[in-house]
Amino acid sequence: MPEGMQQGFVVGVFLPRPPADPKYPVHDFSVDLVPETIIHKKDINGTYHYLIKWKDVEQLSYVTDSYANEKLPQLVIAFHEKHVRCIDFS
Repeated sequence: MPEGMQQGFVVGVFLPRPPADPKYPVHDFSVDLVPETIIHKKDINGTYHYLIKWKDVEQLSYVTDSYANEKLPQLVIAFHEKHVRCIDFS
């Protein structure tokens, strides 16, 4: 297997592995967690990930933007509304 690659969920498909981040791992969805809020957005290997604070869990973790957009749309909207700035160029 090429370095920096990991086997995906589909047999024979290889997906790029995000860099190891021991402080904030990528959420593997093996446990059903309830999201509380989005803390941060980061580009990992060309794909955006959101850092999620989960209810009743101290550990934060990243989820891909595609997952967040599909499963957590209201949190994504709230995150962007909070961080968008309007600039008047006149």
